[in-house]
Amino acid sequence: MKKSTLRLSLAACALTVSTAPGGFQTHQPAEVILGNLYAPTQALYYPMGITVDPVTKKIFVCDTGSNRILRFPAAAGVTPKLHPEAVLGQENMIDRSSGTTKHHLDSPQAVVFDAAGHLWVSDSANNRVLRYDNPSVGETPAPSGVLGRPDFVTSQHGLGAAGMWKPSSMACSGTTLYVVDESNKRVLRFDNAAAKANGAPAQAVFGQADFNSGVSGLTAKNFSVPGGVALTTEGSSTTLWVSDVDNARVLGFPNPNAGGPAGATATRVLGQADFTTKANNGFVGAGNLFWPGQLTASGNSLYLADTGFFRVLRWDSPGSGQNNQLAAMVYGQSDFSSGKAGTATGAGNVRGVFADGDGALWVTDIQKNRVVRYDQARQKPMDSDFDFVLAPEGNDIQDPPSFGSGLAIDPVSGKVYVSDAPKNRVLRFSSYAVLVAGYRPEAVFGQTDFAGKDPGVQSTRMNAPTALACDSNDQLWVADTGNNRVLRFTNASTRSNGPVSGTLLGQLAYGLGGSSAGAGRMNAPRGLAVDGQGTLWVADSGNNRLLRFNLAPFKANGAVPDGYQGQATATASAPGLTSRNLNLPTGLTLNAGRLWVLDGGNNRVLRFDSIAGRSNFAAADGVLGQPGFITKTAGSGAAEMSVGEGCLVVDSFGRLYVSERDNRRITWFNAAAGKTNGGMANGVLGRSGFGATDDSWDHLHVGKVTGIAMDPRGSLWAADSLRNRVLRFSPVTPAVTACEMGANNHFNMTFKSTTGAFYQAERSADLKTWTPSGAKVQAIGEIAVWSDPALASGKQFYRLREVAP
Repeated sequence: MKKSTLRLSLAACALTVSTAPGGFQTHQPAEVILGNLYAPTQALYYPMGITVDPVTKKIFVCDTGSNRILRFPAAAGVTPKLHPEAVLGQENMIDRSSGTTKHHLDSPQAVVFDAAGHLWVSDSANNRVLRYDNPSVGETPAPSGVLGRPDFVTSQHGLGAAGMWKPSSMACSGTTLYVVDESNKRVLRFDNAAAKANGAPAQAVFGQADFNSGVSGLTAKNFSVPGGVALTTEGSSTTLWVSDVDNARVLGFPNPNAGGPAGATATRVLGQADFTTKANNGFVGAGNLFWPGQLTASGNSLYLADTGFFRVLRWDSPGSGQNNQLAAMVYGQSDFSSGKAGTATGAGNVRGVFADGDGALWVTDIQKNRVVRYDQARQKPMDSDFDFVLAPEGNDIQDPPSFGSGLAIDPVSGKVYVSDAPKNRVLRFSSYAVLVAGYRPEAVFGQTDFAGKDPGVQSTRMNAPTALACDSNDQLWVADTGNNRVLRFTNASTRSNGPVSGTLLGQLAYGLGGSSAGAGRMNAPRGLAVDGQGTLWVADSGNNRLLRFNLAPFKANGAVPDGYQGQATATASAPGLTSRNLNLPTGLTLNAGRLWVLDGGNNRVLRFDSIAGRSNFAAADGVLGQPGFITKTAGSGAAEMSVGEGCLVVDSFGRLYVSERDNRRITWFNAAAGKTNGGMANGVLGRSGFGATDDSWDHLHVGKVTGIAMDPRGSLWAADSLRNRVLRFSPVTPAVTACEMGANNHFNMTFKSTTGAFYQAERSADLKTWTPSGAKVQAIGEIAVWSDPALASGKQFYRLREVAP
């Protein structure tokens, strides 16, 4: 971190004052977020529909799984990771719940603009279509009209000319709106739709003999389940195309704007030889379809999401062609004979398609939760990659881990280890810089390669690893929680993928994974701490105890521990609430001979002084988070905790950091070893203050932090399991706010710093030899004042740094 320097000249003295990074400030933002940059509430979940405002070029995506429409800014060129700028269907970016009000949606399926700039949204589960008159303005636009229901607060499905039942796809021709009324097995036409009153009836129906019929069929006049709708133009002719999902075909109706009100007959069919055939043998080809879905058109070109074959097909001039015309182009597959889910550049489970006015084809992919764009789609050769991807999940790391289980930093090499519990592995990154830059990890433990994710009990496999610990001898310790064991890896910083562990604790042999409270056995270990003498402490969480292994690197597999805490005997496992008992311990850290224990089930932290010489079942010497040893009340005040699960770390100044999963915060205690029982925390990260419940997916808040680590630079790293990310908080540099010459030639300096922290000023005449100047001072209310009572003559240099109490 850059040092802030202040230069001034007072009287005969020239002074240079520099400040070094200090502690933290309450509610300071994280400066780095790895993993999910945006909330899942700002990412895509099951995107079904897509359209682009023809005027503003803003992108509207049906985020169906989150019951909303996300609006993104215009994407010029290959713009990476667009952030949504507005939401329709929710009152903010956080909420994802469904509802039947003017401001809520329930499983929206499609979006389309008419020629007058109105946005139409098929609110499928609410059995209605909503109209937005100003969708590109504001952060939470509200609808102006509704079809399918008489108002904004009812959602019953209906038949007739004014009813709907799960409307899905839509298309517009000028100001005429076509709606696929899926469960009523029909398509409705609304002329001059934007001018209609709420709940107004349709003017025409396709697929049924009249407005009161809802039967399925295999004819030129009926559908099984209509899926998509689009209109092509060839000269003066217009054709309405409707995909018929279960019948594996697409029907074409000529001059749809002129007919009505019911009983129209299709004159074209794609995907079948005639109007009464339903051949679907799973054979992939240019003329066969499998679960045809949404449609879109651009001029005389028709595009179809052929969902069962994981592809998009294009026909040119199908309205004037022959029945069962072969497709001219395929997107998402290398050729017409391929029909499987693709790689990173191939199609997943395609759902929505949209051809914009600039020649681009947009495709939504519910399997990969993304939108891709093919520029100049008509000119693309076969097997072309897409040109743009909209996937605002914000994962900065290739093959991104499920961040949040555990974190450790090698004190010698500086390499960073992250446990990825859902994928049953631990990842190693070569440095902080590589991790921050989002580059690929250099090695994986617990799997043979980065593609593996299955659990296992072998010496090279893991099952939901959590806590990690590194010692100064290049050894990595892993709490293999799901296998009820602890693994040791030697030469961890240089091992290649899938290394064999060197020591097994908690199980008698590899290949075993059951839990037990017996001697040498474990039950869901979740905390680790190792000292310079090779002593390993394990938080055996499920057994409500701590296990001590002396000279742990030399232990035989399945060795019996040398000591224990939290239980009266070596095989007891019941939780307790005394100064000697534990209840779901999950975090451990060692500092200056003290062992700190996060006793999660009791919402407290216990301190054991001089732990190396303590007998089994010793009483703790102090407690934080509770006023004494016999209470476990949860709370969010400065002297309270609500833990559940978490982690601990102590920095070189004796400051204790505690991650509280259930409070969604990290608190710190200055000079923690000197705190009396129930002493108050001095600051909090992840919340705006003590007792606060504010929450947001941003740099200022945390979700559920279950792993924290301190790097040699004094930055705090936090693994946020709820939001699948890692955050880095860097210490705040004390800011010098005033310097002055006081009485008796004293030099006085005022600076803003970390509340409760201690600082020492040092003086030098040559920037080589530094001596303490004055007494160390403690910051009160983030402001500290220091004075040099014996200012020397000539040029003097001062530096300010945080020190232990």
